[in-house]
Amino acid sequence: VYAVSYVSFITTAGYSIAIVATVVGAVILLFYKGKSGIAAFLVAIGLFITVMLMILYVDSFRNFLLEFFDGTAVAKKINDLVSVGETGESGESIQVRIDAYSASLKEIIKYPVIGSLWRPTNAGGHSAFLDTFAKYGLFGVFAFSKIVYSVPKYYNSKYDDKFIRSASNAVLITYLFVTVLDTVTYNFNCMVLIVASLLFEDIIKWSDLKNESVMDR
Repeated sequence: VYAVSYVSFITTAGYSIAIVATVVGAVILLFYKGKSGIAAFLVAIGLFITVMLMILYVDSFRNFLLEFFDGTAVAKKINDLVSVGETGESGESIQVRIDAYSASLKEIIKYPVIGSLWRPTNAGGHSAFLDTFAKYGLFGVFAFSKIVYSVPKYYNSKYDDKFIRSASNAVLITYLFVTVLDTVTYNFNCMVLIVASLLFEDIIKWSDLKNESVMDR
């Protein structure tokens, strides 16, 4: 139930990137059992590129997704991704997003340690990670990272269980893509972190019950 809630919430959040990130996270959850977050991230990069190419250029896969999500915000976002890939245009120009990333990076270069803080800033949005870095500097982005990525990192380091490792890596990768490549609201953060925690606890209970059952036999 928690897994379905988590995936459904991220997929329907309204972010184009969330659609691809959720697919990548689901693949990590199913097939990657390693503990290393760096290795998971490298695997995810490859999957991310693959899924993007499939959505943009493989008609049968794209049509399946559009039919499956027909009438939802997800279908609209898929069409936006296709428009960007094929014509360079969408409901919101990809150039707007690139300009926003560039504006945030310029602020980071100017004020890398403490950020722009009270100063007028041109940090452009479209990246929760870059915006936080631009506005609050290294200290701010460190605090942001500790909070936002704390749940999956905690469970990955504390429990030596392949199901917990795969779930924590999946959540971490999914959330990393969304926060780096798009903005997120506080409600979104709270909901994801709460649901993710419940998901991990459910996996732990299920794993404990499975081990007890094996021992009883």
